[in-house]
Amino acid sequence: MNTNDRILVETMVRKAIKDIKDSPERGTRNIIDFALNFANGRFQQQFLKTAQKMFENENSQYFRMIRDIVFNVNTEKLITFGMNVGYNSCTFGAKRIREIENNENFDIPWTVSLEIRNSKKHTSLYNSVFEQGEKIGIHTWQIFVSEITDDTLSLISAHKNSAFVLFCEPECITEPLTEKATDINNMMFAVRYNDDSTADACSLLRRNGFLYSVYLPYTENDIEFITNGEFFSSSEILYPAFSILLPEQFCAKQTCNAVYDYVVKARDEQLFRTLPWEAVSDSCYIDRIISEDACFARFDKDGCFSSFGETKAEDDYNLFKRRLVDIFRRTLPKQDLS
Repeated sequence: MNTNDRILVETMVRKAIKDIKDSPERGTRNIIDFALNFANGRFQQQFLKTAQKMFENENSQYFRMIRDIVFNVNTEKLITFGMNVGYNSCTFGAKRIREIENNENFDIPWTVSLEIRNSKKHTSLYNSVFEQGEKIGIHTWQIFVSEITDDTLSLISAHKNSAFVLFCEPECITEPLTEKATDINNMMFAVRYNDDSTADACSLLRRNGFLYSVYLPYTENDIEFITNGEFFSSSEILYPAFSILLPEQFCAKQTCNAVYDYVVKARDEQLFRTLPWEAVSDSCYIDRIISEDACFARFDKDGCFSSFGETKAEDDYNLFKRRLVDIFRRTLPKQDLS
Protein backbone atom coordinates (compact mmCIF):
# COMPACT_ATOMS: atom_id res chain seq x y z
CA MET A 1 0.00 0.00 0.00
CA ASN A 2 1.43 3.39 -0.99
CA THR A 3 1.45 5.31 2.30
CA ASN A 4 2.26 8.63 0.64
CA ASP A 5 -0.69 8.34 -1.73
CA ARG A 6 -3.02 7.51 1.15
CA ILE A 7 -1.78 10.50 3.17
CA LEU A 8 -2.36 12.80 0.19
CA VAL A 9 -5.89 11.49 -0.35
CA GLU A 10 -6.69 11.69 3.37
CA THR A 11 -5.50 15.30 3.50
CA MET A 12 -7.80 16.09 0.59
CA VAL A 13 -10.71 14.36 2.33
CA ARG A 14 -10.16 16.30 5.56
CA LYS A 15 -10.25 19.57 3.66
CA ALA A 16 -13.37 18.45 1.82
CA ILE A 17 -15.19 17.71 5.09
CA LYS A 18 -14.35 21.20 6.32
CA ASP A 19 -15.62 22.71 3.05
CA ILE A 20 -18.81 20.65 3.20
CA LYS A 21 -19.53 21.98 6.68
CA ASP A 22 -19.33 25.50 5.25
CA SER A 23 -21.32 24.71 2.11
CA PRO A 24 -22.61 21.17 1.42
CA GLU A 25 -23.40 21.89 -2.22
CA ARG A 26 -20.16 23.60 -3.19
CA GLY A 27 -17.96 21.41 -1.01
CA THR A 28 -19.42 18.18 -2.36
CA ARG A 29 -19.10 19.24 -5.99
CA ASN A 30 -15.54 20.47 -5.47
CA ILE A 31 -14.33 17.23 -3.94
CA ILE A 32 -15.88 15.18 -6.76
CA ASP A 33 -14.32 17.41 -9.44
CA PHE A 34 -10.95 17.30 -7.70
CA ALA A 35 -11.04 13.53 -7.26
CA LEU A 36 -11.87 13.00 -10.96
CA ASN A 37 -8.55 14.63 -11.88
CA PHE A 38 -6.68 11.93 -9.96
CA ALA A 39 -8.89 8.87 -10.44
CA ASN A 40 -7.25 6.36 -12.76
CA GLY A 41 -9.21 3.18 -12.01
CA ARG A 42 -12.43 2.04 -13.66
CA PHE A 43 -14.36 1.99 -10.41
CA GLN A 44 -13.25 5.47 -9.30
CA GLN A 45 -13.97 7.02 -12.70
CA GLN A 46 -17.42 5.45 -13.06
CA PHE A 47 -18.45 6.15 -9.46
CA LEU A 48 -17.29 9.78 -9.54
CA LYS A 49 -18.90 10.53 -12.90
CA THR A 50 -22.19 9.11 -11.63
CA ALA A 51 -21.91 11.18 -8.44
CA GLN A 52 -21.05 14.29 -10.46
CA LYS A 53 -24.20 13.87 -12.53
CA MET A 54 -26.35 13.24 -9.47
CA PHE A 55 -25.17 16.37 -7.70
CA GLU A 56 -26.08 18.60 -10.61
CA ASN A 57 -29.50 18.59 -8.95
CA GLU A 58 -29.44 21.54 -6.53
CA ASN A 59 -32.44 20.11 -4.67
CA SER A 60 -30.83 16.72 -4.14
CA GLN A 61 -31.80 15.00 -0.91
CA TYR A 62 -28.21 13.79 -0.73
CA PHE A 63 -26.90 17.26 0.07
CA ARG A 64 -29.01 17.12 3.24
CA MET A 65 -27.78 13.59 3.96
CA ILE A 66 -24.12 14.53 3.52
CA ARG A 67 -24.46 17.66 5.64
CA ASP A 68 -26.12 15.65 8.40
CA ILE A 69 -23.41 12.98 8.34
CA VAL A 70 -20.57 15.48 8.36
CA PHE A 71 -22.02 17.41 11.31
CA ASN A 72 -23.12 14.42 13.40
CA VAL A 73 -20.58 11.66 12.77
CA ASN A 74 -17.21 11.80 14.52
CA THR A 75 -14.74 13.04 11.90
CA GLU A 76 -12.13 10.36 12.58
CA LYS A 77 -14.74 7.62 12.23
CA LEU A 78 -15.97 9.09 8.98
CA ILE A 79 -12.50 9.51 7.51
CA THR A 80 -11.12 6.13 8.63
CA PHE A 81 -14.10 4.10 7.44
CA GLY A 82 -14.33 6.07 4.20
CA MET A 83 -10.62 5.75 3.44
CA ASN A 84 -10.61 2.03 4.19
CA VAL A 85 -13.46 1.48 1.74
CA GLY A 86 -12.56 4.07 -0.87
CA TYR A 87 -8.76 3.76 -0.92
CA ASN A 88 -7.71 0.50 0.76
CA SER A 89 -10.55 -1.54 -0.73
CA CYS A 90 -11.63 0.06 -4.00
CA THR A 91 -8.23 1.42 -5.09
CA PHE A 92 -5.27 -0.45 -3.60
CA GLY A 93 -7.27 -3.63 -2.89
CA ALA A 94 -8.97 -3.60 -6.29
CA LYS A 95 -5.59 -3.48 -8.02
CA ARG A 96 -4.39 -6.47 -5.99
CA ILE A 97 -7.58 -8.41 -6.78
CA ARG A 98 -7.17 -7.81 -10.52
CA GLU A 99 -3.53 -8.91 -10.42
CA ILE A 100 -4.35 -12.24 -8.75
CA GLU A 101 -7.40 -12.90 -10.90
CA ASN A 102 -5.44 -12.29 -14.10
CA ASN A 103 -2.50 -14.45 -13.00
CA GLU A 104 -4.41 -17.32 -11.37
CA ASN A 105 -7.73 -17.35 -13.28
CA PHE A 106 -10.24 -17.29 -10.43
CA ASP A 107 -12.47 -14.56 -9.04
CA ILE A 108 -12.04 -12.76 -5.72
CA PRO A 109 -14.97 -10.81 -4.21
CA TRP A 110 -14.18 -7.24 -3.18
CA THR A 111 -16.23 -7.75 0.02
CA VAL A 112 -17.05 -10.85 2.07
CA SER A 113 -20.05 -11.49 4.33
CA LEU A 114 -19.27 -13.46 7.46
CA GLU A 115 -21.52 -14.70 10.24
CA ILE A 116 -19.35 -14.69 13.35
CA ARG A 117 -19.49 -17.00 16.33
CA ASN A 118 -18.93 -15.08 19.53
CA SER A 119 -16.39 -17.24 21.30
CA LYS A 120 -12.73 -16.90 22.21
CA LYS A 121 -12.11 -20.24 20.50
CA HIS A 122 -12.79 -18.69 17.09
CA THR A 123 -11.08 -15.31 17.62
CA SER A 124 -7.68 -16.41 16.30
CA LEU A 125 -9.35 -18.10 13.32
CA TYR A 126 -11.22 -14.95 12.34
CA ASN A 127 -8.06 -12.90 12.79
CA SER A 128 -6.39 -15.24 10.33
CA VAL A 129 -9.29 -14.93 7.88
CA PHE A 130 -9.04 -11.13 7.86
CA GLU A 131 -5.28 -11.31 7.39
CA GLN A 132 -5.71 -13.76 4.52
CA GLY A 133 -8.31 -11.50 2.92
CA GLU A 134 -6.20 -8.37 3.17
CA LYS A 135 -3.30 -10.14 1.45
CA ILE A 136 -5.46 -10.80 -1.61
CA GLY A 137 -7.06 -7.33 -1.69
CA ILE A 138 -10.19 -7.68 0.47
CA HIS A 139 -10.53 -4.73 2.84
CA THR A 140 -14.32 -4.50 3.27
CA TRP A 141 -16.16 -7.02 5.46
CA GLN A 142 -19.85 -7.46 6.27
CA ILE A 143 -20.03 -9.04 9.71
CA PHE A 144 -23.22 -10.57 11.16
CA VAL A 145 -23.48 -11.17 14.90
CA SER A 146 -26.18 -12.22 17.35
CA GLU A 147 -24.48 -10.18 20.07
CA ILE A 148 -21.58 -7.74 20.18
CA THR A 149 -18.93 -8.97 22.57
CA ASP A 150 -15.56 -7.58 23.59
CA ASP A 151 -14.00 -10.19 21.30
CA THR A 152 -16.01 -8.84 18.36
CA LEU A 153 -14.80 -5.31 18.99
CA SER A 154 -11.21 -6.49 19.47
CA LEU A 155 -11.31 -8.31 16.13
CA ILE A 156 -12.44 -5.20 14.30
CA SER A 157 -10.02 -2.93 16.12
CA ALA A 158 -7.08 -5.22 15.32
CA HIS A 159 -7.55 -4.82 11.56
CA LYS A 160 -7.27 -1.07 11.15
CA ASN A 161 -6.73 -1.22 7.37
CA SER A 162 -10.10 -2.86 6.76
CA ALA A 163 -13.63 -1.45 6.96
CA PHE A 164 -16.28 -3.46 8.83
CA VAL A 165 -20.05 -3.19 8.48
CA LEU A 166 -21.39 -4.74 11.69
CA PHE A 167 -24.93 -6.09 11.21
CA CYS A 168 -26.76 -6.46 14.52
CA GLU A 169 -30.11 -6.34 16.29
CA PRO A 170 -31.18 -3.00 17.83
CA GLU A 171 -31.01 -4.56 21.30
CA CYS A 172 -27.22 -4.87 20.86
CA ILE A 173 -26.84 -1.09 20.88
CA THR A 174 -26.43 0.02 24.50
CA GLU A 175 -24.67 2.78 26.40
CA PRO A 176 -21.93 0.40 27.62
CA LEU A 177 -21.34 -0.73 24.03
CA THR A 178 -20.94 2.82 22.73
CA GLU A 179 -18.41 3.49 25.50
CA LYS A 180 -16.39 0.38 24.57
CA ALA A 181 -16.53 1.15 20.85
CA THR A 182 -15.82 4.86 21.08
CA ASP A 183 -12.22 4.56 19.82
CA ILE A 184 -12.99 2.12 16.97
CA ASN A 185 -13.04 4.17 13.79
CA ASN A 186 -13.04 1.52 11.04
CA MET A 187 -16.60 0.32 11.65
CA MET A 188 -20.14 1.20 10.62
CA PHE A 189 -23.07 -0.28 12.52
CA ALA A 190 -25.96 -1.70 10.48
CA VAL A 191 -29.00 -1.96 12.77
CA ARG A 192 -31.87 -4.26 11.85
CA TYR A 193 -35.02 -2.29 11.05
CA ASN A 194 -38.22 -2.84 13.00
CA ASP A 195 -41.03 -0.65 14.24
CA ASP A 196 -40.08 -0.72 17.90
CA SER A 197 -36.48 -0.50 19.07
CA THR A 198 -34.52 0.60 16.01
CA ALA A 199 -35.26 4.28 16.61
CA ASP A 200 -33.81 4.12 20.13
CA ALA A 201 -30.68 2.34 18.89
CA CYS A 202 -30.13 4.85 16.08
CA SER A 203 -30.69 7.78 18.41
CA LEU A 204 -28.05 6.44 20.80
CA LEU A 205 -25.54 5.96 17.98
CA ARG A 206 -26.26 9.42 16.60
CA ARG A 207 -25.78 11.11 19.98
CA ASN A 208 -22.41 9.43 20.32
CA GLY A 209 -21.12 10.31 16.85
CA PHE A 210 -21.13 6.83 15.28
CA LEU A 211 -21.53 6.10 11.59
CA TYR A 212 -24.52 3.81 11.15
CA SER A 213 -27.07 2.42 8.71
CA VAL A 214 -30.24 0.36 9.00
CA TYR A 215 -31.01 -2.89 7.22
CA LEU A 216 -34.08 -4.92 6.35
CA PRO A 217 -33.93 -8.65 5.54
CA TYR A 218 -36.59 -9.17 2.87
CA THR A 219 -38.62 -11.82 1.06
CA GLU A 220 -41.41 -11.58 -1.52
CA ASN A 221 -43.75 -10.68 1.37
CA ASP A 222 -41.95 -7.34 1.74
CA ILE A 223 -41.91 -6.24 -1.87
CA GLU A 224 -44.79 -3.77 -1.61
CA PHE A 225 -43.38 -2.21 1.58
CA ILE A 226 -40.12 -1.64 -0.30
CA THR A 227 -41.23 -0.66 -3.80
CA ASN A 228 -43.89 1.83 -2.66
CA GLY A 229 -41.14 3.74 -0.84
CA GLU A 230 -42.54 3.11 2.63
CA PHE A 231 -39.40 1.43 3.98
CA PHE A 232 -37.10 4.26 2.88
CA SER A 233 -39.54 6.94 4.07
CA SER A 234 -39.60 5.24 7.46
CA SER A 235 -35.85 4.68 7.64
CA GLU A 236 -34.71 8.15 6.54
CA ILE A 237 -36.14 9.77 9.68
CA LEU A 238 -33.62 7.69 11.66
CA TYR A 239 -30.78 9.50 9.80
CA PRO A 240 -28.89 6.40 8.56
CA ALA A 241 -26.18 6.79 5.94
CA PHE A 242 -27.46 3.72 4.06
CA SER A 243 -30.79 1.93 4.09
CA ILE A 244 -29.75 -1.61 3.24
CA LEU A 245 -31.97 -4.34 1.82
CA LEU A 246 -30.74 -7.87 2.44
CA PRO A 247 -32.44 -10.75 0.60
CA GLU A 248 -33.18 -13.82 2.69
CA GLN A 249 -31.43 -16.98 1.53
CA PHE A 250 -34.31 -18.40 -0.51
CA CYS A 251 -35.77 -15.12 -1.74
CA ALA A 252 -37.04 -15.51 -5.31
CA LYS A 253 -34.85 -14.05 -8.04
CA GLN A 254 -37.72 -12.05 -9.53
CA THR A 255 -38.29 -10.44 -6.13
CA CYS A 256 -34.63 -9.48 -5.86
CA ASN A 257 -34.73 -8.03 -9.38
CA ALA A 258 -37.85 -5.97 -8.64
CA VAL A 259 -36.34 -4.66 -5.42
CA TYR A 260 -33.08 -3.73 -7.12
CA ASP A 261 -34.91 -1.96 -9.94
CA TYR A 262 -36.62 0.22 -7.34
CA VAL A 263 -33.36 0.82 -5.43
CA VAL A 264 -31.66 2.07 -8.59
CA LYS A 265 -34.66 4.27 -9.43
CA ALA A 266 -34.77 5.74 -5.93
CA ARG A 267 -31.05 6.53 -6.05
CA ASP A 268 -31.19 8.03 -9.53
CA GLU A 269 -34.12 10.25 -8.61
CA GLN A 270 -32.64 11.02 -5.16
CA LEU A 271 -35.97 10.43 -3.48
CA PHE A 272 -34.77 9.95 0.10
CA ARG A 273 -32.36 11.46 2.61
CA THR A 274 -30.59 8.11 2.89
CA LEU A 275 -28.79 6.02 0.29
CA PRO A 276 -30.80 2.95 -0.80
CA TRP A 277 -28.59 -0.14 -1.10
CA GLU A 278 -29.35 -3.73 -2.09
CA ALA A 279 -26.69 -5.79 -0.35
CA VAL A 280 -26.14 -8.50 -2.97
CA SER A 281 -26.89 -6.72 -6.25
CA ASP A 282 -24.94 -3.58 -5.40
CA SER A 283 -21.97 -5.59 -4.13
CA CYS A 284 -21.99 -7.49 -7.42
CA TYR A 285 -22.25 -4.22 -9.36
CA ILE A 286 -19.09 -2.91 -7.68
CA ASP A 287 -17.36 -6.27 -8.13
CA ARG A 288 -18.14 -6.21 -11.85
CA ILE A 289 -16.54 -2.77 -12.21
CA ILE A 290 -13.45 -3.83 -10.28
CA SER A 291 -12.81 -7.10 -12.10
CA GLU A 292 -15.48 -7.57 -14.81
CA ASP A 293 -16.88 -10.84 -13.41
CA ALA A 294 -19.35 -10.33 -10.55
CA CYS A 295 -19.05 -12.71 -7.62
CA PHE A 296 -20.47 -12.88 -4.12
CA ALA A 297 -19.27 -14.81 -1.05
CA ARG A 298 -20.82 -15.45 2.33
CA PHE A 299 -19.80 -17.78 5.16
CA ASP A 300 -22.24 -18.94 7.84
CA LYS A 301 -21.42 -19.46 11.50
CA ASP A 302 -20.22 -22.99 10.75
CA GLY A 303 -17.78 -21.71 8.14
CA CYS A 304 -19.76 -23.01 5.14
CA PHE A 305 -19.41 -21.07 1.90
CA SER A 306 -22.47 -19.88 -0.01
CA SER A 307 -22.99 -17.78 -3.12
CA PHE A 308 -26.30 -16.72 -4.69
CA GLY A 309 -28.24 -19.17 -2.51
CA GLU A 310 -26.03 -22.21 -3.16
CA THR A 311 -24.27 -23.58 -0.07
CA LYS A 312 -21.17 -25.80 -0.04
CA ALA A 313 -21.07 -27.92 3.11
CA GLU A 314 -17.93 -29.97 2.34
CA ASP A 315 -14.66 -29.41 4.20
CA ASP A 316 -12.94 -28.16 1.05
CA TYR A 317 -15.22 -25.12 1.12
CA ASN A 318 -15.18 -24.52 4.88
CA LEU A 319 -13.55 -21.44 6.34
CA PHE A 320 -12.49 -23.37 9.43
CA LYS A 321 -10.77 -26.07 7.35
CA ARG A 322 -9.25 -24.31 4.33
CA ARG A 323 -7.55 -21.04 3.44
CA LEU A 324 -9.74 -18.30 2.02
CA VAL A 325 -7.81 -18.16 -1.26
CA ASP A 326 -8.13 -21.93 -1.74
CA ILE A 327 -11.90 -21.77 -1.25
CA PHE A 328 -12.22 -19.03 -3.87
CA ARG A 329 -9.97 -20.95 -6.24
CA ARG A 330 -12.34 -23.93 -6.01
CA THR A 331 -15.67 -22.11 -5.99
CA LEU A 332 -15.07 -19.09 -8.23
CA PRO A 333 -13.04 -20.19 -11.28
CA LYS A 334 -13.11 -17.82 -14.21
CA GLN A 335 -15.19 -19.00 -17.12
CA ASP A 336 -13.31 -20.19 -20.16
CA LEU A 337 -14.69 -18.08 -22.99
CA SER A 338 -12.41 -19.51 -25.69
